[in-house]
Amino acid sequence: MKKRLSIIVVLLVAVLMFAACTNTGTDVPPAADPPPPATETETPAVPEDVAVPDEGYTFGAVMISLNAPIWIELMDAGDECASEYNSTVIWKSAEGSLENQIALIEGFIEQKVDVILIDPIDAIALIPVIQEALKAGIPFITMGNLVEAQVDDTLYNVCTTYPDVRDTKALTDMIITAGGEDKTYIGIAGIVGNFVSDTRKQAFIDACESRGVAQLAAEGMWDPNTNLKVTQDLVAQAGANLGGMYNMDDSSCIVSLQATPPGLPVAGHNGEEVAFEKIDSGDMLCTVLIGGRHIGYWNILTAVQLAQGVDLPHQVFLKTFIVMTDESKAAYWDGDLAAKYPKLPVLNTAAARAEALQPAQMLDSLD
Repeated sequence: MKKRLSIIVVLLVAVLMFAACTNTGTDVPPAADPPPPATETETPAVPEDVAVPDEGYTFGAVMISLNAPIWIELMDAGDECASEYNSTVIWKSAEGSLENQIALIEGFIEQKVDVILIDPIDAIALIPVIQEALKAGIPFITMGNLVEAQVDDTLYNVCTTYPDVRDTKALTDMIITAGGEDKTYIGIAGIVGNFVSDTRKQAFIDACESRGVAQLAAEGMWDPNTNLKVTQDLVAQAGANLGGMYNMDDSSCIVSLQATPPGLPVAGHNGEEVAFEKIDSGDMLCTVLIGGRHIGYWNILTAVQLAQGVDLPHQVFLKTFIVMTDESKAAYWDGDLAAKYPKLPVLNTAAARAEALQPAQMLDSLD
């Protein structure tokens, strides 16, 4: 790495859609002519500080799995970004296995790809193999996760992350304000050991404790059947005192709705189109706009910068937005919660859909 620059990322974003998919862990090459997104957008301009190489780069990306539809949007946007820089992304699925993820990373090290990107299954167990890649001279990105794999002051992985603690607490505050402080609240996480899952689960618990309300939390394993069973169990435990639900992932949240009573204050997370539809229909109270296309384009552009020797910070944050109806904002957010989270913008679903078509922004401060 040659010099330290502030990261200024211009991304193409689009409305998120669900389309279930699985993968056997084999290469998924970018399509020559990918289908257009649901809403047409202009191709983002190439940032002035990122040159378009003549020969391009090869990036290796290891996903936890491809069962969550948001990852299809991520890969599509990542491929679009790569094509703008004459580059290629080799997408692989770990199929939920830590051992598979380690093996796939080792394979990319042997291939000598230009940059490796992963959605880490375990923030601790993967440190040795990440350090192996760094020592081999391969820049490394942990997508959406804070993984402390630093070798020394100049050799470290780049973590592209989200303000999950703040956002999860805000969502939890919303459902408590809507449901009342004399109730029990349930939270559904992903899997133990995943940084995003652990962070969001703990932030949900902390928010409940700070409001003095009872809470129950468990992992849904990002599996539809497990998620539904866990939700059913927690709803049964809360009984008539159930006040609301937070599910750390919109796609899982939609499954959880099958086990919750109508009218329950429900918060998702990630900002997928299907969640916006549920907010419009009154089946969900709120979510946070992150976005698969945000994530995909942003991470591959970061990989291009690293391949070109740009010295990026160890951790960078994506700007996010809370999403709810104008009526819910007036009833539950305006006032105490707005004052508590002054740097968290609130959008209705129409504005969120429009925002998803704008260049993503980096968060300047977590305050």
